[in-house]
Amino acid sequence: MKVAKPLISLAVVYLLLGPILFLLERNQLGMEALKQILPIILLGTFFFAFSFFELSFGDRLRRTQNKTMTGFYLTTKVVRLLSALVLFLIYALLVKTQLLYFTINLAGFYLVTTAFLSYYYIRVESKSKSEAKAS
Repeated sequence: MKVAKPLISLAVVYLLLGPILFLLERNQLGMEALKQILPIILLGTFFFAFSFFELSFGDRLRRTQNKTMTGFYLTTKVVRLLSALVLFLIYALLVKTQLLYFTINLAGFYLVTTAFLSYYYIRVESKSKSEAKAS
């Protein structure tokens, strides 16, 4: 499975991002930041699961239908954005406290995931194009 290496890299990035976000919030809020530990863990889990399915499906699609990859890339970015908005709305309606810090955490995970996966897909596409030129 070719998605294991990027998933491990993404897991390491999330393991670093979570504590960084928490420490930044702790400097601002003090012990009140402890309320953001569970949302940070849940956001990391959500974005990791979403990335796992995206990478798995994209790997399978790349092997069978290379022409539809551009649509796949655009679709996954739109779905990720809509999912982030739905998460924000759910948190805003249910919890209603520390919304700014949750938004910062959500934006952090969203931007890191988008940047990481964009870099990964650019690398994969350039590799496949160079292999196609060579043959």
